[in-house]
Amino acid sequence: MMVISEQRKRLIRVLYVEDDDVIVQLVRAALKSVKTVEVKLSIAEDGEKGLAFLDSNQAKFDLVILDLNLPKVHGLDVLRSIRANENTKRIPVIAFSTTSDQIRKAYELGANSYIVKPAEFKDYKKMFRSLCEFWSLNALSLQ
Repeated sequence: MMVISEQRKRLIRVLYVEDDDVIVQLVRAALKSVKTVEVKLSIAEDGEKGLAFLDSNQAKFDLVILDLNLPKVHGLDVLRSIRANENTKRIPVIAFSTTSDQIRKAYELGANSYIVKPAEFKDYKKMFRSLCEFWSLNALSLQ
């Protein structure tokens, strides 16, 4: 008798709110290196679209990665709205910015983490692998 062991990958549903297409492409490429977790990535190009994704009944996310310097609705206002909404307030939110000048405000508004965007692609790969692995365990425990 032959027993085949197949480990099922954990799934994490990520909403990434980012207006810079170059960074979005970097993140997509970085996520391809994540082998231990299946990442279902949705992209919103501005704060208004990010909130619309979260408000839709069809969208359920395990993690939000939120650029702070967004058009239409600023990232901190998106974060404030996420935390004020009963349906979304428990979703982990990672504030993601090119500078560290908004750390205090992001944590005051309920960010679970604040990450300064890396300068090198290899650092995006490491960072997103770690983020997805860690937060997929969190998502699994909440199911």
